[in-house]
Amino acid sequence: MLELMQLYNETGEKGKSAELMDTYMSRGDYLWIQQAEEAKIRRQKRQMDEDLIEKMKMTDRSFENGVQCERDKDYKSAAEFFFKACDDETARPLAFSHILDLTVKDLIDFAYLEKLFVKYDELLEEAKIRARSDADLSVLLGTLYYFDFEIIEKDFYRAILFFLNATLKGRTDAQYYLGIMSEFGHGTKIDYDEALECYKMAYESGVEEALNGIKRIKMLKGE
Repeated sequence: MLELMQLYNETGEKGKSAELMDTYMSRGDYLWIQQAEEAKIRRQKRQMDEDLIEKMKMTDRSFENGVQCERDKDYKSAAEFFFKACDDETARPLAFSHILDLTVKDLIDFAYLEKLFVKYDELLEEAKIRARSDADLSVLLGTLYYFDFEIIEKDFYRAILFFLNATLKGRTDAQYYLGIMSEFGHGTKIDYDEALECYKMAYESGVEEALNGIKRIKMLKGE
């Protein structure tokens, strides 16, 4: 603007000053628009940062609340907090571990685990890896594959593998499941002798339900 006024005052060339005024205004409009866009982007980024910070605070509190509820033996509420904490990638592995632990101890039902497996495919793969050295988790996954749950398509072959793995690690209830699968031909051929052997071993180890399987097999064999 000072350049424009100086040119007008010194030369009196109104035409040139008017032309310069148009140039200045068009340039000013462009700069104003550009600055407005940059300010808008800065505001959006600041809002995203604030949202992220708030989300982190929420997930942090969710995990902490879950731990507290677990200590208070309010396992359902604990599972809900841990499930919410899984939305944060950083908190997800630990929150998932808590949900797994609560599930294998039969303190909560499969619902939370099912929803997590649906939402995060990588968690199911992680659970399979852990099951190699964790008999409880191996039984859990074998059960999920044996029954027709929403998250995992029924797969008797996979169920057998997980139950076998758990049996080798001393889980007698897994042996009971193997007896059922041999008796009814689920994922394997029907083999009453194998089923009876599994039922007997499971019953001797304290699985009361196996007694019914022993009676059924003996009846089928005419004993």
